[in-house]
Formats: sequence, C-alpha cells, structure tokens
Amino acid sequence: MLSPYCFLLAYLVSTIPLIGWFLGGTWNLLFLLFYLLFPAVDFALGCSKQNPTPQQEQQLLNDYRYKFIICGYSCIQLCYLALGFYSAKFEVWTSTLALSFSTGFLVFAGAINISHELVHRNTKHERLLGGFMLMLIGYATFKVEHVRGHHVNVATPKDASTAKLGQSIYLFLPQAIIRNIIQGFKLEAIRLNKKKLPFWHWQNELLWWSAGTMILWISFALWAGWQGLMFIWISSICAILSLEIVNYVEHYGLVRKQLSDGRYERVSPIHSWNASEIFSNAGLFNLQRHSDHHAHPARRYQILRHFDESPQLPSSYGAMMLLALIPPLWRMVMDPRVIQYRQHALGDI
Repeated sequence: MLSPYCFLLAYLVSTIPLIGWFLGGTWNLLFLLFYLLFPAVDFALGCSKQNPTPQQEQQLLNDYRYKFIICGYSCIQLCYLALGFYSAKFEVWTSTLALSFSTGFLVFAGAINISHELVHRNTKHERLLGGFMLMLIGYATFKVEHVRGHHVNVATPKDASTAKLGQSIYLFLPQAIIRNIIQGFKLEAIRLNKKKLPFWHWQNELLWWSAGTMILWISFALWAGWQGLMFIWISSICAILSLEIVNYVEHYGLVRKQLSDGRYERVSPIHSWNASEIFSNAGLFNLQRHSDHHAHPARRYQILRHFDESPQLPSSYGAMMLLALIPPLWRMVMDPRVIQYRQHALGDI
C-alpha cells in the first residue's frame, strides 16, 4: 500500500527529457540511462505483496490526493507539447529529434498509462480526460478498443494485445497496433448500430478524437513545418510502442479455457502476468498489479491487490521490456513459465 506521494515519482521522471533537452548534447540520452537504471532500483528496493484491508480501501478511495495526482499529469503532457512546439520552431532539428524520443518514451508513455486508468472510471469527466490525453498522442482508438475489446477478449485468439507463446515482439507490435486501431473503429460502429445510428454520426466519439488529433498535427505543421510534424509523430509513435511492449509483457502466452458452448471462462487473476516491485509500481501507478486490474477493471489504482495465484514475472516491467527486445533471451526465460502455467492452472491446454 503506497502513500499518494509515492506516485509523484512519475512527475519526477517526467523532468528527465526537459533536463536532457536543456543541457543538450549527450544529455539528451539521459532517458536511456533511466531505462537501464530502473530495473536496478527495483532489484535494490525489492517487492511488496501487502494488500490494503477493506477499511483501508475505503480510506484510500476517499483520499482526494490519489485522484488529483493522476488527473494532474495531463498538465505535464500539455507542457511537453508546448516545449516541442517551441523546440521545433527555434531549435536545431537534432535537438528536437532527441526531445521527441525522450518525451515519447517517458512523458507520453506515462500519459498513456494514466489515460488507461482514466478510461476505466465511472465518471464521465475522468473518461473524457483519458480520451483527451490519448487524442493528443493520436491513439484515441485505445479508449474504445481497450475497454470494449481487450478486456472482453484478453487471453483469447480474438485479442490483438495478447501475444502468443513463441511470438516475437517484432511480429507482435505491428499486428497489435494495426488491429487495435481497426478494432476500435469497428467497436464504435457496433455501438452506434445498436442505437440505429450510422457510423458518420456526431455521436461517434472516435470521429471527434480523430479530428482533434488532425487539428493538433496541422497546428504543428503550420507553426514549425516538417520539424513540428517530426516531434509530434515520433513522440507519439514512441509512446504507442511503449504501450504495446507493455501489453506484450502483461499477457504473453496466457490463455483462457474455452467452454463447451464456445464462450471463454471468465477473466480472473490468473490471466495476466503480475509483478510486485515497489519502485516500478510507484512510477507506473500500480500497473504491475495487472492481474487484479483485469479481474476487477473498476478498481482504482491505489487499491489494486497482489494475488499469489497470479502468474508472476521474474522481474519488473522495466526489466522485462528490455528482455523482450531480445527474443531468444525472452523465450528462454518466459516460455518455461508459460508452459508451467498452462500445466498447473489450465490443465495443459
């Protein structure tokens, strides 16, 4: 159970691209050093499997600071858009390029993580803020596909965000991104069709979000030309890649039993990989307690729980993301765990 101030770590991390851009030169690579040091800090601080009691859960839910911290990150995202706006116009293109990568992999990736939390909320303003943050990154389809697609189809062949056993990260990424974009529009069309409305209707939220993204891109192009587009496109692509690499890690090889009627068993804590490293969970708003999130999507990040029965990753997301980039090492570490999981939890599917 983490104090709300522990989650300010994400705000601290968000200063790294600014420091690198301000100092220039090799300091622009500071974000790479962070990715390498993150797993080391996780190893040093260790894990926590502590869960809040029901009484503590209510106290955590009533504490406004948790909500303020997660919603406030949208201001950080807007500040970096402004910085990119400035850099693309007045700085050399190499400086803007470096800022694009560091902003995408740290700040905008963090924004997607927070928008992921917000689109699950039961209040309209939080869901709208989540969609707005995704719109700024050009991935608003995630708002629709993640909730109505991924959470329904996770750990089945229908889910583009569940990597198959033996599938390389480099084959998974293009498939996941393209299928998720297409599926997002399909799911929105299905929702509208149930209301007897056409796809090209003002109630199609993806049309609004897509229009907002296009306006943002045009603004960058008109202000700073190709350097403006370079910043917004590269930073967004880096953030989207970070999201889908995390998806790869979270569900690799996991499957749900198919029942006699063709449906799949209900999602439970055994259908997502879990990690309990304290440092990463503070920086990622408890995202690594992913098993509880999928079993109970409405639970807010501050009360997510650890389950011993969930399949456990050998290290934190940071370390596993780096490992995933080297497929032979990834398979050597993860494939035996997936096979063991299937044998013990699913009756050797």
